[in-house]
Amino acid sequence: MKHVDVINKIIEVEHQAQQLADQAMDKRDHLEEDLRESTESLRRGYMEQAQRRIDLRREQEEKQTAEKIEALSIVHKMEKENMEKLYREHREKWTQVLFDKIIAG
Repeated sequence: MKHVDVINKIIEVEHQAQQLADQAMDKRDHLEEDLRESTESLRRGYMEQAQRRIDLRREQEEKQTAEKIEALSIVHKMEKENMEKLYREHREKWTQVLFDKIIAG
């Protein structure tokens, strides 16, 4: 082989090596971008899942709270009705006792 052929072959091989290096850099850049996109997609998925869990828990707690309020309202109503019944049944007696205590002192 002549010196010119050897030099041309070296230049050709160098050019091919540069192309391979460029392809490898492009591939690395694409892989990094794909990794960023995958990471962001996973993060969004986890955040959406967490938000759904939070919303579900909030709904459950609101339902439980409403049920407790309703139960307390029923108990309060029953106690009020019971107190009114006791008042109607014992009004005369209690009035007399108070009157005697105040007047008789």
